[in-house]
Amino acid sequence: GVGTLDELFETVTLAKLGKYPGKIFVLNVDGFYDPLKSLIGHLVREGMFSADYDRFLSFPSTAGELLEGLKHLG
Repeated sequence: GVGTLDELFETVTLAKLGKYPGKIFVLNVDGFYDPLKSLIGHLVREGMFSADYDRFLSFPSTAGELLEGLKHLG
């Protein structure tokens, strides 16, 4: 819900400010978050969001992709 999105973008903000060192994963099962990815793309194109967001935000579509991403953190 709205609280989840609020927490997501709050964590993105903390990552941009260097106050959250980790990577943020949004499990995108069956393309559920594709509209959010499109919105972020729009925000990047309009200059409202930096183009390097993918260095701290990732949208794996399977649990396997998520686990693979987690392996590369350490």
